Amino acid sequence: MSARVRQAFQAAAGAASGGDAITVDQVFSTNLYTGTEGSSQTITNNIDLSGEGGLVWSKARDSGINHVLMDTVQGTGKFLNSNQNYAQQTDAEGIKSFNSNGFTFGTQSGVGWSNDHVYWTFRKAPKFFDIQVWDGNGVAGREISHNLDCEVGMILIKLLNVATRDWVVYHRGVDSSSPENYFLYLNQAGARQADNDTEKQFNNVAPTSTKFTLGNSSKVNGNYNNLGWKYVAYIFADNSSEDAADRMIHCGSATISGDTTVNLGWEPQWVLYKNASANGNWTIIDSMRGWTADGAISALYPNTSGAESAGSGYEKLTSTGFVLQNYTNGHNIIYMAIRAPMMAEVTDATDVFGVKQGVNSIPAFDTGFTADFALTAANITSTTAWRLRTRLTGANYLISNNANAETSSTSSTYRWDLQTGYGQATNLTNVYGWIWKRAKGYFDVVCYNGTGSVQTVPHSLTVAPSLLVVKRRDGDPAYAWCTYAEPLGASKVLFLERNGTGLTTSDFSPSSNYIWGDGSSPTAPTSSVFTVGGNERVNASGGKYIAYLFATLAGVSKVGSYTGTGSDIDVDCGFTNGARFVLIKRADASSTGWGVIDTVRGLTSTTDAYLFLNLTTAQGTSNIINPLSSGFKVVSTGSDYNANGGTYIFYAIA
Repeated sequence: MSARVRQAFQAAAGAASGGDAITVDQVFSTNLYTGTEGSSQTITNNIDLSGEGGLVWSKARDSGINHVLMDTVQGTGKFLNSNQNYAQQTDAEGIKSFNSNGFTFGTQSGVGWSNDHVYWTFRKAPKFFDIQVWDGNGVAGREISHNLDCEVGMILIKLLNVATRDWVVYHRGVDSSSPENYFLYLNQAGARQADNDTEKQFNNVAPTSTKFTLGNSSKVNGNYNNLGWKYVAYIFADNSSEDAADRMIHCGSATISGDTTVNLGWEPQWVLYKNASANGNWTIIDSMRGWTADGAISALYPNTSGAESAGSGYEKLTSTGFVLQNYTNGHNIIYMAIRAPMMAEVTDATDVFGVKQGVNSIPAFDTGFTADFALTAANITSTTAWRLRTRLTGANYLISNNANAETSSTSSTYRWDLQTGYGQATNLTNVYGWIWKRAKGYFDVVCYNGTGSVQTVPHSLTVAPSLLVVKRRDGDPAYAWCTYAEPLGASKVLFLERNGTGLTTSDFSPSSNYIWGDGSSPTAPTSSVFTVGGNERVNASGGKYIAYLFATLAGVSKVGSYTGTGSDIDVDCGFTNGARFVLIKRADASSTGWGVIDTVRGLTSTTDAYLFLNLTTAQGTSNIINPLSSGFKVVSTGSDYNANGGTYIFYAIA
């Protein structure tokens, strides 16, 4: 990336001196909210709309109310409907203010009424998004400047002050050679259309990094009888030519051949797509509302007012893109994809990890941040039933104390479509949740399919995971939880559901059945991939798998090891206020298992409340570890935690 472009990124982000390039969480957000009738509300998403400008796109999820688009250029109280050809309308109860960290809205239908809503926020920034307005002049060849400073991926144009004019869409993927010769309508389901000689939308001129060209069509550049027709364009970038680490948005296309994989090189959080070859709805899916590795279950359609679809079988989410399903071979699907929010640095562990006792409300486990992984233990005072659920797999769950396949569930109790925390539940007496958020350099979750031979699986941590847990989601008989721990190396594997020692590669033969790569050269994970061998536990042909990746992040989390002495041991994790959560496992001999201790249930200088991930026994108490500002102090002399000469691995969070 050139110095000039890098400076543009920094300026757009409002970075402090020496700051990093803009990240996707600074320019895009999906927010969910249940409106309160008769009351103004504020959405805080830390996106600067008052200073930088942008667009808020709102839709009632549970009702047939129009899509509502509101932008900072038009100002408060004004809006458009993506599913209508109406002129711009005014409602003082729409957006009431664009703020430096979000926006405030009133009670306008479709924005803040007593419905479940989704709000997509796009902030103006180079390489991402821009808004331009102009007065039509009816002259073909009219050029409109923009501020993307990169290739234009998609443009949405709407006539503001005259009704019955459709939304015109330019998309770079609508044709392989001359996309500027074609257009679509956002408010209609039809296939692409070609310009004609008498009325052109983009004048058959491709956009550049600084401008786009209009024809004489009344939908984009009319001036009938000098009536002062006004237009707005929402302009989205395509980052294909940027450095891989800086890409946030991609507008592309795919020609269908069976189930068709779209490889973006990164995991998306939001996609708008359309079959450009045939009649069919525009569709929006996002990970906040239920886009999973098994296919989205919650779709909205920009060209209709319909409520959110609750069906299944939409496009599958992958760690590097998505899979298009159930289309006619040869058809062209165009899309705009926005990267998952894994680009920002974590500095405070409370922003990405929390332990909560369940409550009988929504969310059941409210950590104050958007949750991605929930480990729950039911009724810790009697028999603990461990459940592991992730946003990527929806309501389905795995059990850490056995090797059973994933249990399918469609219960609304296990909700991820919440802005903070996880779950909607009842009867939560003595139920606890340990909640993680995915974040750069800290924690990631990946779903993948097995091949039966050595393969590398991409992830988004940007650092090598220090602890990697892989589980087969399907299949019979049951398949073990395979765990890589950096202190032990790639030649060994631990099993989460067992209390045994770390097995070496010699325990698995022939070589095609090794866990972390092949037998001659076990392979440790890297900052971009982890390697699995041909063993059915991690890579059977056609098998479905999930991987949980935990990293050491300075001041936030630590994966390490210590050697038992039978006496007190200070374990330095590099923290300043001690560990809130500690997981410990003996690796060189059988022990009770994977011990879990945290400050919420009790981690004191006299006694600790402990559970074992591999057991269903009730919570016990003992003096195992003591608080230590830099990490934790091991005080137990037992085999589980501190046998003289024993090897122990641990995972701690500040």
